[in-house]
Amino acid sequence: MTPLDTIYKTVTDFYGKEEGFIVKKDMNRERTYIRQLFHYISRSLNGYLISLSEIGAFNNNDPFNHATVLYSVKRIQGLVEVDKYVRSEVLNILKKLPSDRKTEHVIKKIEKLEKTA
Repeated sequence: MTPLDTIYKTVTDFYGKEEGFIVKKDMNRERTYIRQLFHYISRSLNGYLISLSEIGAFNNNDPFNHATVLYSVKRIQGLVEVDKYVRSEVLNILKKLPSDRKTEHVIKKIEKLEKTA
């Protein structure tokens, strides 16, 4: 299991943003996209070990509900399947995380999409 704080820090560092950047609730496109990546990567690496509500509440006084996190996961999954730029970003973020079996599995799964695209 990859801790949410590790994923959170890796994603914000990847984009050069301060740690509170992605938890602000507004419709800023960049903030929303980065937050959705955090939700997607958190769910991909932790599966059902951490609930959608826990992911939405991470580091946030005004948490995102489970439906918002589920939407984020599905949206980024769809983009990873069809958009090589998004797929590349996700792979680069995953490769910056501490390596373990689950991380390597998710990386291989996404790289397999790259080969078939």
